[in-house]
Amino acid sequence: MRSALHLTHAPAAFVLLRVADKPLTLQESEGDRADAIYQAHQEELHQFVESSLQTGEPTIAAADASSPRTGGASGTLTGAVVVPLTAEAGPIGAIVVAHTEPGASFGPEQVDVLATLAALTSIALHSADLRGAQRNFFTHMTELLVAMLDVHVEGRSGHSTKVAALSNRIGRSMELSDGRLEVLHFSSLLHDIGMLKIPRSQQRDPAHAQKHPTIGYKILSAIRLWEGVAPIVLHHHEWYDGSGYPEGLSGSTIPLEARILAVADAFDAMIRDDGRSDGLPMEDALEEIRQGTGTQFDPAVTAAFAELAERGEVVAAYR
Repeated sequence: MRSALHLTHAPAAFVLLRVADKPLTLQESEGDRADAIYQAHQEELHQFVESSLQTGEPTIAAADASSPRTGGASGTLTGAVVVPLTAEAGPIGAIVVAHTEPGASFGPEQVDVLATLAALTSIALHSADLRGAQRNFFTHMTELLVAMLDVHVEGRSGHSTKVAALSNRIGRSMELSDGRLEVLHFSSLLHDIGMLKIPRSQQRDPAHAQKHPTIGYKILSAIRLWEGVAPIVLHHHEWYDGSGYPEGLSGSTIPLEARILAVADAFDAMIRDDGRSDGLPMEDALEEIRQGTGTQFDPAVTAAFAELAERGEVVAAYR
């Protein structure tokens, strides 16, 4: 909208969209007097857009000479340029630029540049829609895989979701960005995905079970949507002192998200009844985490986890 005003020197610009079969709705506006102009001339502006959407072509619309003249802050609507916004199914709305100054008009050059702006906006809207569809697929496929893990791995029903809840709390306390928190969340949900390719009869054999980070990495890295998650899954069993697997990384060479995941994963595994033995009481598990500081776990992560425990947030994650 700011670009539209800059290109035309008009006082107001609007985006009107039709979602599904609903009437046109104002989505965005720009200009010091945009709100007043829209309120005073809403019916005319909507008529201009409807007419343009029928043809699918940019139009220069002249105001109806018989329409009420409001004066004041809104001024008299002297004309508007309407350029449609399109999706795969056809026009979905329009960019509207309005003039209220006496004698003000729009020329063909302004219509052309606004049409180009509308085309770029349509592409951006389509890209956003694709990203939304991808995210929807990403979310539902993750839920499906987690459900499969809950069935396939004995004694681990609900493990991934609890680990994700703990990891998110730790990540937020360590002030990770929203983008990194999202990667951490999905990495936590999918950290054991490699177990899906290990038969249940072999899952308790370390020689087989310790392959799951590498298997998970290979599964996820082949899918573009999950390529940021794959390295976290690969390294969530590395130890801070370098004695973990699969690559023996140490310290800060282990991705921070993987170091966070390692603490959450270990804690939930320790307190969980896995079918072979009862889980530890939470206090005992917290002590195990403390004792692993500097060897198995990153001291900064265990400190953040201890603070969460003191505030009752660890217990809250299990309610």
